[in-house]
Amino acid sequence: MSVVGKQMTRSPSLDKENANKILGKRRYDHDGSIWDDKPMGKNGTPNQALRIKISGAINDSGYSYGKAAKMYGVSKSYAYKWGRIGCARNALNTRFRDVCKADIAFRSLSNRPNRIREWVDEDTKGRIMDLRIRFPFMGSAKIRASLGISHACSTIDRILRNSGLLKPGKSRRKDKTYGSFERDSSFDMVQIDYKSWKNGVHTMFVLDDSSRAILGYSVSDRQSADETISLLRDTFEFWRIRPRQILSDHGTEFYSVRGGKGRSKLSQWCREMDIELIHGRVRHPQTQGKIERSHRSAVEEISHFGPINTLNMFRDTMSKWVEFYNMDRPHQALGYDVPMNVLLERMERNDLDSFLEV
Repeated sequence: MSVVGKQMTRSPSLDKENANKILGKRRYDHDGSIWDDKPMGKNGTPNQALRIKISGAINDSGYSYGKAAKMYGVSKSYAYKWGRIGCARNALNTRFRDVCKADIAFRSLSNRPNRIREWVDEDTKGRIMDLRIRFPFMGSAKIRASLGISHACSTIDRILRNSGLLKPGKSRRKDKTYGSFERDSSFDMVQIDYKSWKNGVHTMFVLDDSSRAILGYSVSDRQSADETISLLRDTFEFWRIRPRQILSDHGTEFYSVRGGKGRSKLSQWCREMDIELIHGRVRHPQTQGKIERSHRSAVEEISHFGPINTLNMFRDTMSKWVEFYNMDRPHQALGYDVPMNVLLERMERNDLDSFLEV
């Protein structure tokens, strides 16, 4: 049966760029699927042959999509899809049109998934869930690093989600650029800051900027410049290393509000120790982001290491958490290594001969 019809004014021809977008994977050789032989339309024509006929009626004979659909007994969306694919193929130049032959362009794309869901044995699933129950603050990447398994993070997330151990997380803003700075060698700069807890306890960390290791900490019922200097002195004597710089905010323990820069007790002590004291921008905690994040980790995780009801209990529990943080807890910013390993490795990058006398 020949197709005869009045020539119609159709939309402008497609350019090569849009034609390639419409064709997509159909430009290259592929095997199709069992749907190509399925009877379709009024006369039960095989699917692939019917697509070629509809495309010819639309692109060669000028039929509208609706008329072609009615003629062959298919939906308008079916006629539109394969009419557009035929139009896109005709828009290609001769070389690419020969590659994208008619039988290839009108084959079905296989719905076989590109990626098969990863299989995990029951023993590994149990280890993943046990670690998550023990440390609920650990994400999939840290669980993978701790257990030494090679499964994808998405697979671990699926296991945790199916077992009710994973809640939807907050999504990061797509229009915001995230970045950080860090020193190349350990003890080049340390960050210090206080954290006040609800039970009237104040903790202070001395954090190595390069390795994120907690070099020293204090748990007290007060915070002052004297407490700060005492902790720094004990920390540097323990490690037998004096850092080049100390970074802090503008807290009254670190900065003299009335006297200004260089007038605080800490500033005077740093001058005596030949250490440069620098301060972050006012009301900009992101400058001390590493130590702020360590405080947040302590708040989220410390309850899993013991009670914090009294000051002595708090000190014992904090000691356990700091050991875990430094020695066992994988750190995302360190490639899921632990801070103490990175601290010892990066100490070798620094010239420490002048730092050994504190």
